[in-house]
Amino acid sequence: MKELTLSKEEILQFQYILPVQGDLKSLELVESITIKARIENNDMEKVVSFDENEIKLMHDSIAFLNSQKKIYFQSLPLIKKILNI
Repeated sequence: MKELTLSKEEILQFQYILPVQGDLKSLELVESITIKARIENNDMEKVVSFDENEIKLMHDSIAFLNSQKKIYFQSLPLIKKILNI
């Protein structure tokens, strides 16, 4: 498990980097990530732990978006954090 400290803005960026369709296993990982990274009680920051499969999915999704040149500038801080874990 790897931990990330995420700002509210970074949590909102997950919607732009995670796949919205795929196989059952991938979508279950997306669900797990989004549940962990929910904003609760107006948190300004949240520490979230991700397992190896979740991290791999995020890395793969970022690589795909990068190959398609579809990365949003607003997502860059989150993407840098994810790629460093």
